Amino acid sequence: MGFTYDVLCKSCAEREDPRLTVLCVGCAERVDDHSDVLGWIGQPEVRHHDAEPRGTWTTRECAVEPVNERCVAAVPDGWLVLTAAGLVEVGSRRPAVPVPLPAEPPDTLPDAPRPALHTSPDGRHAAVVTDFGRHGVVVDLVTGEPVLSLDRGDYRYRHTPFPVAFVGGVLVTATDWNRLDAFDPATGRLLTDRVTA
Repeated sequence: MGFTYDVLCKSCAEREDPRLTVLCVGCAERVDDHSDVLGWIGQPEVRHHDAEPRGTWTTRECAVEPVNERCVAAVPDGWLVLTAAGLVEVGSRRPAVPVPLPAEPPDTLPDAPRPALHTSPDGRHAAVVTDFGRHGVVVDLVTGEPVLSLDRGDYRYRHTPFPVAFVGGVLVTATDWNRLDAFDPATGRLLTDRVTA
């Protein structure tokens, strides 16, 4: 079941009985562009479609420890883990692949910046990004080399996990607060070049 919510301005957030005002789209955009969210009525959410897992359960020994719960991702023959030393395939004897992820400035928001790992369906590429941060990097797992640096801009990036996904053979990621672009993960070439105002 979903929740509905409304953003409150400073004066409404400080009231004991918050009141809602209907705004035109232009006014709402100006408020959004030139103010920070100070309160909520209701509860914002990210919806997930949970389902029973399919397939056969197996257990493998794992001698590596992920940086956090978002630093484990599937590859065709197992699992890839982001550790303090870099990317490690569970059960592989290959050395860890270092990840040149830029450091993020510290923050006081509830969701502190933290790394997250995403892999391509063929297992050739991995995107290591900073959720609630600005930067990421795409790594070729065969060569161990970075292919593409990711930057989603400096506008309110602290409010959401990093928008990135491998869709078929393409990487789709945020390149600004209101823009998604597609890249060839093998070359880093932009596939959605266009002029925007």
